[in-house]
Amino acid sequence: MTGKHPLAADPARSHAFRKGSVFLAGDAGHVHSPVGGQGMNTGLQDAHNLALLLADVRQGRLDTAALDHYEQERRPVAVMLVKVTDRLFGVVGRRNRWTALLRRRVGRAGAHLAPRLLSTRFGRRIGGYLGQYRIRYRFAAKNAPTPTWAADRAVGLRLPPVQDNHVPLRALAWQLHTYGTQAARPDLPAWIEGPHQFPADQKGRLQAGRLYLIRPDGYVAASLPIHSGHVNYADLHDALAAHQLRK
Repeated sequence: MTGKHPLAADPARSHAFRKGSVFLAGDAGHVHSPVGGQGMNTGLQDAHNLALLLADVRQGRLDTAALDHYEQERRPVAVMLVKVTDRLFGVVGRRNRWTALLRRRVGRAGAHLAPRLLSTRFGRRIGGYLGQYRIRYRFAAKNAPTPTWAADRAVGLRLPPVQDNHVPLRALAWQLHTYGTQAARPDLPAWIEGPHQFPADQKGRLQAGRLYLIRPDGYVAASLPIHSGHVNYADLHDALAAHQLRK
């Protein structure tokens, strides 16, 4: 790729990832420079997001309007990806002796420093962004007060590992989790599993005293305060409505 992709040139322009029953994913939606090796990661993430949405709609768990979430969630990721890779390609592909010298110096140093860097906390964060598992989805409406269920910093992020909490995720089901506390099951459809109870998160990423709603793709959909073993029904209803879950 030698020129800028339309998404990077003008991110505000209309560039639909969906038209009726046709959805774009991967390179069909966001062709970009191979710098950084992000094409496969992003394409697989697109497909995973869309496949689970379609499955939930087909099984009557989500309203059909929830299919709009695919573009709302994945397009911002694509815009950022194309911007970054285009800028990196501009540096890597520039033809002058100073850029060539910089590439050689950086390349030599990188071969020695990269393994050490990736083992640090900063390096793991960078690796998470490159691997497309540290992205954040925005579920609450923009320019509006943050609802109670979305105020937790974990909402919109992939569920962090705590003990064996990855095991229930294999079911690819909507589910409830608690960490270091217990909660009564709210009045919810039977296909929403849980609550699954886990020990407190020693790293503080998931809070005790909260009931977490987890999506089939492993992202935290909502976090609800627990009071006397129960969550507020109005807050729960608001979260379900935001995700267009059918009761």
